[in-house]
Amino acid sequence: MNTILVLIILLSFVTLGIGMYNRVSGLLLKETKQSINYTTEVLDRDIHQMQEDIDRLAKGMYTNNELGMLVHTFPDFSHPQYVNNQISSYLYMKNMLSTRPYVDSVYVYRGNQAVLQFGAQVKKPEERISSLAAYPTIDQLPSLTQYWLPVRAPDDPPEKPHFISVFMNYYDNSSLLKSGLLQINMELTPVFRILTNNVTGNRKFYVITRDGQLLFGTDSNNMDRIMGQLRTVPNHSREGLEMELDSKSYLVTQYPSQYGDWVIINAVPTAEINYSSRSVLEFMVIFMIIAGTLILSLSIFISSRMLKPVTTLTRLLQSINFDKKIEWTFRNDMTPLMGASHEIGLFSRTFGKMMDRLEAYTVEIEQASARQRNLELELLLSQIKPHFLYNTLESFCGLAKLKRTDDIYKLAKSLGLFYRISLSKGAAIITVREELEHVNSYLLIEKMKYNDRFDYHIEMEPSLQSVHMLKLLLQPIVENAIAHGIRHVEHKGFILIYVHKNEEFMEFLVKDNGFGISPSMMQQLNNQTFVSTGSGGFGISNIKERMQLFYGDSCSLLYTSPAQGGTEVTLRIPLRETDSS
Repeated sequence: MNTILVLIILLSFVTLGIGMYNRVSGLLLKETKQSINYTTEVLDRDIHQMQEDIDRLAKGMYTNNELGMLVHTFPDFSHPQYVNNQISSYLYMKNMLSTRPYVDSVYVYRGNQAVLQFGAQVKKPEERISSLAAYPTIDQLPSLTQYWLPVRAPDDPPEKPHFISVFMNYYDNSSLLKSGLLQINMELTPVFRILTNNVTGNRKFYVITRDGQLLFGTDSNNMDRIMGQLRTVPNHSREGLEMELDSKSYLVTQYPSQYGDWVIINAVPTAEINYSSRSVLEFMVIFMIIAGTLILSLSIFISSRMLKPVTTLTRLLQSINFDKKIEWTFRNDMTPLMGASHEIGLFSRTFGKMMDRLEAYTVEIEQASARQRNLELELLLSQIKPHFLYNTLESFCGLAKLKRTDDIYKLAKSLGLFYRISLSKGAAIITVREELEHVNSYLLIEKMKYNDRFDYHIEMEPSLQSVHMLKLLLQPIVENAIAHGIRHVEHKGFILIYVHKNEEFMEFLVKDNGFGISPSMMQQLNNQTFVSTGSGGFGISNIKERMQLFYGDSCSLLYTSPAQGGTEVTLRIPLRETDSS
């Protein structure tokens, strides 16, 4: 039997370990891929910000009057404003380039000659700008349109500076003819420092155009292999592809830019991705060896010494009626066993503690049930929708246009009181006086909203002011009286609210002279078969449910239709002098 127990424990440990390792490894891999995607998104944003910065620089130079005059009048050195324009242009460019350390140089060409030169000028001007392979395309660029051109051969060594040049044509405002060509050269070494702040470890990244042209990247040795394999993966895929680069395994993902016409390729060593998984595996192996050894030793010890005493105890427990667990009637029968010093005594004492905890858990379950009722009550309260606030704010707008400041003050004061009592610092119980103040503020707001189409009267027995009740029971009933009763009649409406004591209960009467309700609808409301659409605030079904949760079967809500017309609603709840919630 010991051999079978050992095999079962070992098999359980191995199965559990494999399952936990696969689960944790999957979560770590997913989290790592999400981190890679986030880093790429940040990189894409940084590139976009750099592009916008260059765009502002280029357009600022294009629209600068002194610089434009200098380009248009060159080589007329006798022009009266030439010297002033030249000084102003150099000061302007010095200021613009001081905040852009990655801009190496700026050249302005007239024909094939660089007539204006700014910056450090590590990248020298072109001897013949028209000899560039892309010049036919650049020469036809419309006004304020840029052309980005990488100036770097694929076999350039990493230590050689390489650049990206941005070209834009100058046009004469009067003749609309091309008058010059602007070239902005960005050195990629400081650009890399800016863009790779979030790229750590041995990761690689590349920025290419959508047609496959490399703009810049950490190297260009692996581009052919990367591009060849990524063509089999959809552009929108974020899962990535494993491939070998520089004799190391990488997870390569492509990320189409959300801002511009480029694609970011991110290559992360799989060793970095798997590092956390290996750490988890090592920890789990060590833990399983230690825990397995201890559990196996303990299991063998227990099985050899406790089997017979447990059998004896089992026969005793089988004679006990566990349906009377709360009474714990067999405690006296187990007292001798619980006092023993051998294993059966330990088992018996443990069982006794378990029964004591069971009694405690029963009390906790009852308390948890009460808390659940309160949570359900708060959930129902949270179903208040903001349409009333929206409509009230519209009333504010109308009164403001009419400059009715007194009415605005009354409306604002009523709205503040309405929501102060509605929230009541999260309390579910308020006094009858507060409930009536809440309804009064609501009726005042609605009366102003409907231009005094109805009047109302609220009356209460003075002794009921301090009685506590479940809050927000009357407002939905009054809201229904206005929305479904008074609003549909031509005569002036009236609402009466009367609160009085009836033996051990408190009754709220809400009466209106409105449209009334049909017998079938009244039957549905009183029989709790009516389903509210939610358009009338809480809805009658929610009021009944809240009352049922809090007061039980001792409460009621009754709809009647008097012979003289209108609707009467009687709400009946038990009296509570203090808040017992």
